[in-house]
Amino acid sequence: MALYVLNCLFCLLPSFLFLLLCLVLRWPRLCCWAKLAVRAAGWRLWVFICLALELPLHSYKRTKTGELKSSEPDMLSGHTSDGPRLICKPTALARYLLQHCGSLTKAKLAGWPWGDPHLQTVSSQKCGEHGHNIQFTRDHLLLKDGGTVALDWMVGTRLSEATVQRRWDVKKEYQSGRKALGCFTSTPPVLLLIPQFWGGITPHLQLLCHQAMREGFNVVVFHHRGTAGSPLTTARLSEFGDPADLEQAVAYVHSRHPSSVLVAVSEGSGSGVLLSYLGERGSSTCLTAAAAISPVLLGQLWFESAMPPMYRWGVLFHRKMQLR
Repeated sequence: MALYVLNCLFCLLPSFLFLLLCLVLRWPRLCCWAKLAVRAAGWRLWVFICLALELPLHSYKRTKTGELKSSEPDMLSGHTSDGPRLICKPTALARYLLQHCGSLTKAKLAGWPWGDPHLQTVSSQKCGEHGHNIQFTRDHLLLKDGGTVALDWMVGTRLSEATVQRRWDVKKEYQSGRKALGCFTSTPPVLLLIPQFWGGITPHLQLLCHQAMREGFNVVVFHHRGTAGSPLTTARLSEFGDPADLEQAVAYVHSRHPSSVLVAVSEGSGSGVLLSYLGERGSSTCLTAAAAISPVLLGQLWFESAMPPMYRWGVLFHRKMQLR
């Protein structure tokens, strides 16, 4: 009998421990201590992983609440800052932004682990919706030098009945004259997406495709030479920051939808092409608006700095697969 009771207690021990843990975590102070302990243990484990993989470790400072905040020095002054700075010429637009958009200077940088660039890189490849939910039709654009770029036009998604009904309700709401989120007009706007420089659509861009199409946009994805299955018809790949291919692609998209508003969104290293295009074309561009998500702003420093071995091997392997 005693052995039976001991076996029962042993089997119920995990449940007792779990119940005890739930009761302990109901106390605010103990719950706060537990969070700090888990965060500290995770930070030390992450330091060990970065050292083992030879990844540059970004410095953080601990706030009064125990949260790790980025303490990278300012590129110009060398001082640390709790938020981003608006670096621009003293124009009327700059003064207006500083007066009416105070969040530009007061926003706090994300703490660890959300603000770690390595974890952000991994999450951009793993988080989001899957590509098989999106249906594209491809155009191959022949460039002036004989090169070829691919333009994928989004034609639909495998949406659930609830989502289809929601799109129809929004369209009817717009047609009835009331306020609606969508842009369901006779000439809907065109969203041009520019993925990362080495090609492929990340899950974040896939999610953006879904949202844009639900709001009535025509979505087209620009793929560089030799990326995403587009043929490499020249002896050169697209160069970082060279806007010649994008300029011809924008002109082609505008010729197909001359009366539609054209906007562009780029991600990661693909932003170098978009920013160069905007800098060269200026007000003569066909784009009405543009946005760069996580761009490479200090391009020269990015090229001159040594790439961590893990990233270098990954990019090299990806390029070899493309050239094959």
